[in-house]
Amino acid sequence: MKVVRSLPVPIFEDDKLAIAAEKSPTEISSVWTKVLEFLRKYLERYKNYVKQDKPLTEPDEIFTLIDLIHIFFKAPLYREALSDVYASPYKKLLLYKLFSLKLGDKNACELLNPEIGERKILEYLKADENLRDIMFILESSELLKALEFSYLYIPADTRPGYNYSSFIVHLMLCSAFAWALARKSFLEEKRQAIIVLAAMLHDIGKPINFKDHVTESVKAARKVLYGLVDDETLEEVIKLIEGHHRRISYGEIDEAEVVLRKADSLSAGYDRLKKIVDEVLKNDLEKEIKKLGVEGDFETAYSTGRVAWRIWEELERRKTGTIKALSEKFIKKLKEYRAENEKDIYGSDIYLLKADVRQIQSYVYSTGLIPAIMFSSVMVDFYVITLIPAFLWSRYKIPFASFVYNGGGNVLLIVPGNLVEAIGETLEKASRSYKYLRLPRISYAYVPMPLEAHGATPGEIFDLLERKLSFAKSEISENYPKSISLGIEYKCELCGVNPASTRVRDRFKACKDCKLKVEDYGVNINFMAKWQNYTLNGKTLKEVTGYEFEAVSEKIMEFLAGMSLDEEEKVIKTPNIAVLKIDGNLIGSFMAESKTFNELIEKSYRIDLSLKKAWFKFIKLVKDSLGANGILEALRASLGLIYLGGDDALIILPAWLSIPASLTISYVFHREMGGSCSLSIGLASAPPKHPLYVLINAADKLLEYAKDLGRRLGKDAIAFIYTEGGTLTPGTAVSILRKRKNENISNQPYIVRSSDGFLKILNTLLNLKLSNENICEETLKELISKCYSLRKEDKNIENIYKVAKEMLQKINFRSRAVGFDFAILETVAYLFRQAVSRTKYRSAYERLAKNSIKIDSYEIKTVFFDIALAYKLLSGGFR
Repeated sequence: MKVVRSLPVPIFEDDKLAIAAEKSPTEISSVWTKVLEFLRKYLERYKNYVKQDKPLTEPDEIFTLIDLIHIFFKAPLYREALSDVYASPYKKLLLYKLFSLKLGDKNACELLNPEIGERKILEYLKADENLRDIMFILESSELLKALEFSYLYIPADTRPGYNYSSFIVHLMLCSAFAWALARKSFLEEKRQAIIVLAAMLHDIGKPINFKDHVTESVKAARKVLYGLVDDETLEEVIKLIEGHHRRISYGEIDEAEVVLRKADSLSAGYDRLKKIVDEVLKNDLEKEIKKLGVEGDFETAYSTGRVAWRIWEELERRKTGTIKALSEKFIKKLKEYRAENEKDIYGSDIYLLKADVRQIQSYVYSTGLIPAIMFSSVMVDFYVITLIPAFLWSRYKIPFASFVYNGGGNVLLIVPGNLVEAIGETLEKASRSYKYLRLPRISYAYVPMPLEAHGATPGEIFDLLERKLSFAKSEISENYPKSISLGIEYKCELCGVNPASTRVRDRFKACKDCKLKVEDYGVNINFMAKWQNYTLNGKTLKEVTGYEFEAVSEKIMEFLAGMSLDEEEKVIKTPNIAVLKIDGNLIGSFMAESKTFNELIEKSYRIDLSLKKAWFKFIKLVKDSLGANGILEALRASLGLIYLGGDDALIILPAWLSIPASLTISYVFHREMGGSCSLSIGLASAPPKHPLYVLINAADKLLEYAKDLGRRLGKDAIAFIYTEGGTLTPGTAVSILRKRKNENISNQPYIVRSSDGFLKILNTLLNLKLSNENICEETLKELISKCYSLRKEDKNIENIYKVAKEMLQKINFRSRAVGFDFAILETVAYLFRQAVSRTKYRSAYERLAKNSIKIDSYEIKTVFFDIALAYKLLSGGFR
């Protein structure tokens, strides 16, 4: 009997959208066995690092073991878009816990110092083989592939409806709930650690044998833990795993078992799923049971034990595909399901707390200088992935397993009611407690769990949490330090907020924080670090170009634009750069549709993974499309990645590559999300000398403009602009596009993969046949290759640009006399005449006449302006 997974987020299988997926038990068992082998090796290295010859016995050691398992399962989420450049926040998180055990908290805290942390990490990794092995295992492509498979295809339960929950997410949520319940019950610390470890491993053997999963989980837990923890701890963990499904007789209730059972049920959302399954599947299942002549009923099929298994096996034996068909029916009916009059079953006094870093945009872009922007972007991730968990561990012994999500400036954790307010207040103080650099303030809000209370879905409660957080962010804290102006000091010329006390680059009067970002700390996380350390196919930019970074640092923006370093002196015209700002459409609404907490968390993971996979695919296509130049151009593109995480990104690219990047990233993200989510993109291009901060702001405004369309239609959208002279301010960028649209010479923003819109412009210019139906790796590679070739002269494409420019000039000239409507009419008539004449550019006129004009309700609309802009982007400024 195959294992079926109902998918909260659909997937594409063989180019067909699937809402339920099935795999053979053999394949699932094989993949999960491989995962457990990696886990055992990984935990052995941890034990050897902390205690070479003794088992782990202390509560802190066991909690660290749990946290390492948690990080292990999250390894695909922590995969870095640019590896080897610097120690990522998740590595610092992991090493902080290890060092605090081995070296003491004082030495561990050195990792949190951005000035010496990188150096210390390299020193420790170089000195200890166990630490290096831990990192190597977490970054293994084989492990990452196995974990991604497990997230997607292994359900927490094999029955229709119950198979909606992800197995790995269930394990992690179970450990989070277990700690909150145990801490609320005031159990002693060692007991808490044992319960949480048992929760993390309670179903660990299920993918190997779903039918007899308790026995298999006991075997797997022993195999994973034997020799790592002391015998007493191991036996207590095994006892809890063995008993978490057994019937409890009156008088023999073990509080640890009660905690584990509650955590198990809450994490899978079984009580909520049981109610939903009753309502949406009961009739369908009973019809199948009766139709196929299987002995049993709905209630028995969703009970526990071999009797339930027998019903499902018999259904599948008599009609192959029954479980998958019921799973698909469940998904379809779930969309219409609305809860009514549900009650809080447990009243568990557990809370979901969300903390949010305030004013991230202001913090990241305050100086407008690239080293500071890069450093600040990394610091936001460091703040929520490393610093806050370390901060809460040191004060309240909150394990990392309680953090169900941290990234993108947000932290989501499960906490007991007796700590929730104290934790929130502590988080507010976190930024002020960080002595190395001022960090943005944190706001927080919390809601009670379980989330099924009073008929509300987890998504609706999450929406309530967001509204409470929004209100909290609007409040002004009297305790938060403010800059006080005496009226006699100079303001920082970079951030414009704090008093200047020093100089940066001998030019700018700057405050202490801006100096730290630009010169002291930012130097480690900037273009130089990427140039020297980031590898692709084993090669760095230093090795590919033959240049040290110091030799190119003054021309780094020109290099990003596509200029060859070897031909620098021969260049007549410097190519252009482009800034891409990317953000998800209606992600809040997508999350709010979640029916269980497990689904809510799985969706957040899928979004993060999908954007990273889209980036990796783009880099691979660049590398594979351009032959001998592929490695250089892929490394050049990677050099310009400023930030990528969650559902947003900021990238600086050669202008010629910006449209292929937009199309590739949006397409792959959309496919990885099974068509459930889309992206909007703002693209602003200019010569390399253009003020970068202003160009980033312009891209941001274009992103907002595109999102108006993307949100309305729920599709990928793009707005783009280019300037050759002058400064492209944020207000100017959007006002130009609005004005040109009103004049009927532009139709921006566009749906990215619209065959009759954006793709039609690309086809007109490049003589391609792109359509929404045929976009794939091969057509994207063809697009990249074609755009790259435009650095050399192509008369056919250049002629189309010349004709489009001619049309714009005619409209502009005639509009002064007859207005835009008549000017367009006259120009279009001229275009059609030229398209059938024997002029030099007849082919260009003909192609433009065919593809750039639309008559709608007696109104003539053209896209001459967009075609001209697209040409300037695709040619990259080389022409």
